[in-house]
Amino acid sequence: MMMGTARRERARTATWSGTTPVFHDVLAAVPANDVSNRMMGPYRLLRVLGEGGVARVYEAEHSIIGKHVALKTLLPQFVLCREARAMLVREARVAVAIQHPHLIEVYDYGVDDFGRPYCVMELVVGQTLSQRLADGPLARTPSRRSTARDICTATSRPTTCCS
Repeated sequence: MMMGTARRERARTATWSGTTPVFHDVLAAVPANDVSNRMMGPYRLLRVLGEGGVARVYEAEHSIIGKHVALKTLLPQFVLCREARAMLVREARVAVAIQHPHLIEVYDYGVDDFGRPYCVMELVVGQTLSQRLADGPLARTPSRRSTARDICTATSRPTTCCS
C-alpha cells in the first residue's frame, strides 16, 4: 500500500522515548509557508497568516463543510511543552468566556492524531491595526474615535471577566 507524502514525512519525523513514539511536528520538516495538503484534525491548512513567539496561525478550511477559519497551533519546538499547551487552552477558554463583538470568536479546540494541539477561531478578513498604522497616523475622524473606543472596551473586558 502506497503511503501519502504527509504520512511518510510524519513517520520520518518520529523519534522513540523508550517504547513510545514521540512525533515531532510535521510542519517542522517543511517551510512554514508550504502547507499544501497539510491537515490538522478535519482542517486543511491553506496559508500562514502570522506567527508569534510560541504559535503560528493559519487560514484553514474544514474538509467536510468547507468553512474557512483561523487555526492556531504551537510552533514545533513547543508542541511537547506542557506550559505552552496549557497556555493555548487557557487562551481559548478566556476568549470563549469573554464573548465580545470586537474580539475573535473561538469555535473549537482539539488535538490532532499526532498530538499537536490547535485552536479554531473566526477568520477575519482585513487589515491588522499594525498594518493600518503603517500607512500613517489615523486621521482625526469619528471613525478613529470609534476604533479607539472599540479597542478599549474589548481589551478591558478580560480583566473584568477572568480576574
